[in-house]
Amino acid sequence: MAKRAEQPARLESGAGEGRPQRSLTEQLASTARVLAKTVALVARVAPRGAAAMSVATLAGALLPVAIALTAKAIVDAVVAHDRAAAVRWVAIECGLVTAQVVAARVLAALQQVLGERLRIAITSKVLEKAAAVPMSRFEDGEFYDRLTRVREESTFRPISAVVETFRLLQAGITLCAYLAVLLPYSWVLSLVLLGAALPAAFVDVWFSRSRFLMRYWQSPEGRKLNYLGHVMTQEASVKEVKLLGLSDLLIARFRATSDVMYRDSAALARRQTAWAISFSAGSSAVFYACYLAVVLAAVVGRITLGAMTLYVMAFRQSQQAFESLLGAFGAVYENTLYMSNFFEYLALPEGPVEADRPRLLPAARSERGIRFDQVGFRYARRDPEGFGAEDPWALRGLSFFVPEGQSVALVGPNGAGKTTLVKLLLGLYPPSEGVILLDGRDLDDWDRAALQARYGVVFQDFAGFEFDIRDNVGFGSVAHLEREERIRRAVSLGDLDSFVTRLPDGLATKLGKWAHDGIQVSRGQWQQIALARAFMREEADILVLDEPTASLDAHAEARMFERFRALSRGRTSFIISHRLSALHEVDRILVLDRGRLVEDGPHAALIAAGEIYARMYQRQSAGYDLERGAS
Repeated sequence: MAKRAEQPARLESGAGEGRPQRSLTEQLASTARVLAKTVALVARVAPRGAAAMSVATLAGALLPVAIALTAKAIVDAVVAHDRAAAVRWVAIECGLVTAQVVAARVLAALQQVLGERLRIAITSKVLEKAAAVPMSRFEDGEFYDRLTRVREESTFRPISAVVETFRLLQAGITLCAYLAVLLPYSWVLSLVLLGAALPAAFVDVWFSRSRFLMRYWQSPEGRKLNYLGHVMTQEASVKEVKLLGLSDLLIARFRATSDVMYRDSAALARRQTAWAISFSAGSSAVFYACYLAVVLAAVVGRITLGAMTLYVMAFRQSQQAFESLLGAFGAVYENTLYMSNFFEYLALPEGPVEADRPRLLPAARSERGIRFDQVGFRYARRDPEGFGAEDPWALRGLSFFVPEGQSVALVGPNGAGKTTLVKLLLGLYPPSEGVILLDGRDLDDWDRAALQARYGVVFQDFAGFEFDIRDNVGFGSVAHLEREERIRRAVSLGDLDSFVTRLPDGLATKLGKWAHDGIQVSRGQWQQIALARAFMREEADILVLDEPTASLDAHAEARMFERFRALSRGRTSFIISHRLSALHEVDRILVLDRGRLVEDGPHAALIAAGEIYARMYQRQSAGYDLERGAS
């Protein structure tokens, strides 16, 4: 906790990154810029709603002053025993109060409707940005903290910023109108009343920033709480949680983390309340001193009873308007701090992150195939102090060429770099050094959509989309999502025909538990669906399968490899598999160890060489022989 207490000093207001604090002038300028962006965003999303709110705000600002002036006229009419004037002014006040109620109701309705429009628009922008940023961002803890903050705040902060901005404008207009009434009577008392409200408002602004900083630095704990809740409520993990008796331990960790966050929040709330009460009491004392001065002026006949009523109302309402103005400013300031996170998130670079690497620029090639030329890669990470750093090399010095149409297996112990190689091959990450060429062109130079269209991929950690089977398979080629015959071909290639036939709604059957009528399927069936999704890409000329049969039984695995061999004829294919017996028929095997390419050749040649691949194969073969003997 001591460390987190020190961290806010490193945060620049409205910046979202650890940098030295700025001056008050710079912070106010930043607030103004972010507020202008927010208002412009609202105007783009709902221009008519924003215009209607402006009109309702103006009405809400001026009507209280008009009502106060009408109250003075009523009292003066009563004192003068003017029956007709009293009736007329009461009727006018009734109309003004009714208009005030209508304006308030309309403003509340507009805020609700506009808030919903903004929530949809902002959430859509968050999702669009998540789709546009490179894959490497999703392995960066700082990015996830930023994303967590944006997702948690984006549903209500934009409308809150707009509402408070309109409240600020309304209070400002009301204050100016009351001052126009009060200044002719006593400009000194007016300034005293306004000055008395300043300290309490300053407290609100100060603690708005403190709350922002606290929540900023609590983002990792908040993400931890979300994860603990996910682990204890999702089917994929809840089985082991129950069987291993982890519930009490995880709940204790949830409570411990929550308690730390609660103590921080409670301590901040106590400090703010103590300061606010002190200054508010002083402000009330000043108001009643001014109130007494006006009453005594009426007692000695310096002002009329109607004027006293007007000035008392004006004093009270102007002070409240000023407090509301400063309170709204504090709220606007706090909301713009959060909105700065949103705008910084939207400003994140899109597309591949260019690595700081020497580019080996080869001469123009006419080759057809995939070439790795001295490729190295290491993942970026963030150390505990928040400074950028890098992990050790995941891959280093990889050089090989795979001609068009060749089938290649990637083999090696766990952690050898096989999946990382596949990520580089697919263009999900740029290499840290070296160059990767596809048909003689650097992957960085390819149009992303054209590049992705060439790949049919199944990852080891494949996704299971809890929609119907038609979507799950059809997502493999969104352009052909409505092509029933194509989906059925992919289902057949994925060996799912008998499975789909048994389902009550066939391809329309929903999977998972998000839908009330969804069915549960095994991980092996999810993997077959993922394979079928890859087979939807009939135009893809490069197939990449990362442990495509890890969750399948032996018979399903054998059928799948048979289908894969048939499908990969004439195409370039890469397959990662720990089942070496299934790799006899690939054209070539690349053996990786500790991020380096150590062997390269067909199965028979690698067996004859007697090195790493041969030893791995012999150990697996001995294991299969023992299994057959035991059976």
